[in-house]
Amino acid sequence: MSWSEESNKKRSDTLKKFWASSKGQEILQKRLNKYSGDANPAKRPDVRKKISEKRKGQPAWNKGLTKETDSRVANHSLAMQGRSHSKTHNRRVSEAKFNSWQDPVFREKMITASRQGQHVSQNKAELFLQQILDEHFPNQWKFVGDGKRIVAGKCPDFCHTTKKVLIELFGDYWHSEEITGVPKEQHEKERIQLFEEHGYRTLVVWEHELEDVTLLIERIEVWLSY
Repeated sequence: MSWSEESNKKRSDTLKKFWASSKGQEILQKRLNKYSGDANPAKRPDVRKKISEKRKGQPAWNKGLTKETDSRVANHSLAMQGRSHSKTHNRRVSEAKFNSWQDPVFREKMITASRQGQHVSQNKAELFLQQILDEHFPNQWKFVGDGKRIVAGKCPDFCHTTKKVLIELFGDYWHSEEITGVPKEQHEKERIQLFEEHGYRTLVVWEHELEDVTLLIERIEVWLSY
């Protein structure tokens, strides 16, 4: 048995009106409450693992679709109009996000994804320093300022390939007291101490130091010999 297009439209309109009514919203809320919070099966580790394995490699069902081109997207958009989450739901979501960001692994993963998604490329000063490092310290340094390495929520500029040492290139303007609000010496010391707390030794190179390449190379050589 099949319904005519007119019958389907009437049934669809009737259902939309019902779910938009106070009674329909009450039923929906009860269903949400029944499976929200700790009662949600998807919060169980074994269920989460199964869901993750099943979805792996599968694109989102609505990828590339819009409400103008797909009736399912249009119906979902219509159903969500005027709906709002409860304060309890919003608080739980907020707490969950906050707790997630306290995890160093999660925080590093998100920051890395954000930086790489922005397609960050080296500026002229970084390219010049990269050239110096490649020429005088071949195969020892790599640029990680595009998000390849996150330390304590910060994205250093250069990382040694075999040692836990970093080089930060501070622009004379963007890292000045005018921008950071603290004296340059303090700003430099704070960055060094921050990375040191995570096991990294750091050399801060200021942009104006690139003007004397010979002196800069000597400084890096002495610093690496410590």
